[in-house]
Amino acid sequence: QSKVSISHLSPARNTYLKLAMAFFPNLQASSSPGLIEALHLNEVLIIRYMEEEEKDSIEHAKTDTILNKFKKACDGKTLRISRVSVFKAPIRGIFRTLGPAAHHAIVLLECHSNSMERKWITLEKNDHRVVIQVSHLRSNVLQRMERVTRGGTPSEVVSDESVKTTDDLIEFFVSRNLNEQTYSVIGYHNKKFAKEVFDFIANTRRYNYEQEENATIAVAAGGTVCVLSSIGAMVAGPLGALIGAAVGAAAVAGTAIAL
Repeated sequence: QSKVSISHLSPARNTYLKLAMAFFPNLQASSSPGLIEALHLNEVLIIRYMEEEEKDSIEHAKTDTILNKFKKACDGKTLRISRVSVFKAPIRGIFRTLGPAAHHAIVLLECHSNSMERKWITLEKNDHRVVIQVSHLRSNVLQRMERVTRGGTPSEVVSDESVKTTDDLIEFFVSRNLNEQTYSVIGYHNKKFAKEVFDFIANTRRYNYEQEENATIAVAAGGTVCVLSSIGAMVAGPLGALIGAAVGAAAVAGTAIAL
């Protein structure tokens, strides 16, 4: 079995993943679906929201068709990007209880044409593709993901002005093969994708998610290991405490991965 390299991880992820791997060797298999690495289609889904929902357009693009299909969604125009922001949307399910780092990162662009018509564009990466959404309404792209209402209200993390254009964005996107970066929850994930896009478009500011992420993982680690260790001690004495701590470590690794 091929192994997942953890040498590049942040200290918090590295520590807790190593501890979990000591008790659960199968975590090292890079082919573990849904845990280490997910299905990847190398595609970009481009959604254009219209005033009438039944007229929304949905395009599936590969590297060689992204430019044309994206420009089509922008009415064939090159748009000026006046502002770029990263928003965080709550993750659905149990991981929502783990604090501010348990979120999905969304890049929001405020764009204008030469006629000063405004468009809003979001870019985000999930476990199997990149999703680009375009609309005249900010709420359409920020409150929805693939035409479905998000699980919570996104909040702004960082924002900056920009002098880039949508042509610059797509050229950068293609040159870096961003749609071909295999999604890995301990490697290339939604926050790392958001950082690449934001840092390229923003004038001076940078999106730094690592500090917040490490703090949340550390809190989750301490709480999870202590609680499960205590439960194990009550049920089966010292051995139960050890088993509980091991399960807690695995849960923490799963938490870090899910983030």
